[in-house]
Amino acid sequence: MQLIKTLQNINIYKKDNVIQLVDSMDKDFFWDVFTLKNNKISKTSTQEHIIIEFQAKSCVSLKEYLESKDYLLSYDDATTCLLDLYEQCKELINNNMLVPFFDLEDILVIDNHFYFIQSNKVITKEEGSHFIYSVPFKKNIFISPEISSGTLPIKLTFASTLYSLGALISYALTNEEVTFQNKEKKLNFIYLTKLYSCLLRLLEKPLYQRIFLFG
Repeated sequence: MQLIKTLQNINIYKKDNVIQLVDSMDKDFFWDVFTLKNNKISKTSTQEHIIIEFQAKSCVSLKEYLESKDYLLSYDDATTCLLDLYEQCKELINNNMLVPFFDLEDILVIDNHFYFIQSNKVITKEEGSHFIYSVPFKKNIFISPEISSGTLPIKLTFASTLYSLGALISYALTNEEVTFQNKEKKLNFIYLTKLYSCLLRLLEKPLYQRIFLFG
């Protein structure tokens, strides 16, 4: 296997159509709920690492994928990305894990589907407690207002994930920063579509108004 890229804590190896994602052993809680839509995966453990192996025709970061598309996703690609990441993040929430915000190199595009892979970014909690984010971070354009303007440690909910998801998909469609302040103007070119309505709801500033509804 040849190392083809490293995305933060994840080493990615490839030989022919066989891909391996190698992470540290203490992140098994994340990989226990990780699945691929059209690819079977196997998970093995060593003393220090977890190895996720699968076969795929293509496997690139979202950053690389955008570069190949001249930094503009099509409507269909953006919709697939939105639905794939929402489904995965919802499954993480159901298992007491929260993605506070996204970055372009948090996400792999595997055979035209989109997957969050940065286990080191996930926040965990015990049943009945809260998600607390306390790690210093580098700001990016996908971070929700409550995180970017807040003081650590900060209590988070799934609403922060939803805002970041909306900002990420909007950027992928426009190659521009899209916020709660300029969303109608920046996304006007997809006005009256399902995606437009969904993104506007995700990019609300009040947390309670962020609702995922696609249809």
